[in-house]
Parts: sequence; structure tokens; C-alpha cells
Amino acid sequence: MVWTPEQTRTFLDRARGHRLYELYHLIAFRGLRRSEACGLRWADVDLDAGMIRVRWQITQIGGTAPQGRPKSEAGERQVTFDKHTIKELAAHRAQQNRGPGPDRYRPGSLTRTLNSPSRRGTSHDCGAGVPHR
Repeated sequence: MVWTPEQTRTFLDRARGHRLYELYHLIAFRGLRRSEACGLRWADVDLDAGMIRVRWQITQIGGTAPQGRPKSEAGERQVTFDKHTIKELAAHRAQQNRGPGPDRYRPGSLTRTLNSPSRRGTSHDCGAGVPHR
């Protein structure tokens, strides 16, 4: 299912403040796949250059969440982002560095949840009110 721009805006407005907001933002505006966003590490983020390197993915298979490289060479790529995304990620990183909080556990990852995906990161979790599959 593809959301309209209005549905995406509604989702992101309601997700603001959610622990995974920055990942939702990256998925919505930069086209990352969910598995790529889950595998993203701060070492792959260059805020000064305004880009990320997609080098890892985490997929959920049954009760496990293995980490690995993207399936194809084309999956490993650089993704640039705009000033708004840089601002969002910089603020998130600053919050992580301040701690304490749930994201303080794995400072190398954008969130600790990236290393243990769950249903808690769905549109249901933030009451987005937009279609889901």
C-alpha cells in the first residue's frame, strides 16, 4: 500500500515524539526500506556531508532478526538528505548522547530497537490513523 502525501504527513505529525520518529522520517522522505533503516548505524551517517551509506539491513524472520548485507550490490548505496533531515538526525543524536533513555543502550545504532525489531514500531503504536497492511 502506498500512502498519499496527506496520509504520510498525518502519520509523521502523529509520530513526532515517538522513539522511532527519525526512522519513519528516513523511510518516508529518503526511500529507505524498513530493513535498511533498522540496520542503519551512526558510523554510516555523515551529517556534515548530508548523506548515509546503506551497508546493513536487519530483517525479521520468525522470532529472529538477523543482520546482514543488502541482498544485491545495488542495495549498498549512498543516500543524500536535505537540511530538515539533517536537523532531525542531529537532534536525535544529541538526545541519545544526553541519555539516559531507551536509545542509550546501543550508542552505535540510531535506536536500540534497530537491533531488535518488533511490532511496537508500527503505525498502531503512535495512533497514526492511516491505512496499513
